Amino acid sequence: GALRGDVGVSIISRLLQVHEDILTRNPSFLKKSMVQPKVPKHFDEASVVTLDDDEEYFLSMMKNNRGETPLIRAIKSRAGRQVVDVLLGADGGSLAALDENSSGASALHLILREEFYDAAVAISILKSAPSTAAIRDVNRILPIQLACANALQREIILAIAIIDLPIDLGSKEDVILRNGFGSSWWFLLCESNDEYVDIVTEILALCSHPQKMALCLTIAGSSNGNEEAAVACATPLCKSALRESLRFLGRFEFDDSGYQNNFAYSG
Repeated sequence: GALRGDVGVSIISRLLQVHEDILTRNPSFLKKSMVQPKVPKHFDEASVVTLDDDEEYFLSMMKNNRGETPLIRAIKSRAGRQVVDVLLGADGGSLAALDENSSGASALHLILREEFYDAAVAISILKSAPSTAAIRDVNRILPIQLACANALQREIILAIAIIDLPIDLGSKEDVILRNGFGSSWWFLLCESNDEYVDIVTEILALCSHPQKMALCLTIAGSSNGNEEAAVACATPLCKSALRESLRFLGRFEFDDSGYQNNFAYSG
């Protein structure tokens, strides 16, 4: 049976300690049996994570004959958050969260499927390896698309969107763009048929004026292959939310092309 709860945590912790002891005595002992982790190939642009040829090998990255890491096995067996947290906290745990399984999906994609869904585990994965929010699976599906398709809690969709924002929320005055991130934001704005305008509005409420401007003007890839400002491709209610968030400040508004225009503020 699967390892769960306190017993599972105790056994896995002991196995990890044994592995560490073995490597301390003989660093090359396990290397021959390890599988080199696969680099995620489904980022929109620059890879957020890269692995060097001499990357250290970890027990967390070992795979069974089905191509499953311990993390993937724990998710499929519904071992729960306690066990998953131990695996994520082990050496190489974050890399295991980013690794593709044999079907071309990350751990986050797997946990967002209806048959394996566990909100607490999803949050643990996002905290341990935030880049998972930006990775597409082999079918080019984003985690946020899977979460929306399965009608998961708004809190999970909001968490994925915030982690995958194209800006650094912590930098309120000098906007910092995050290369390789933003697809979840553009999906909510341009491809979700206004079903999540409340989440768009909630995210905008967290932003400073410069950050709102950046979120409006970041370039998004549209379904027809063209690139355009996010506000230009936004669906009607999301576009209104963008405009309202800036109009409230009485400083800028956007036309349908996405360019900013000064306007008279009646305050």
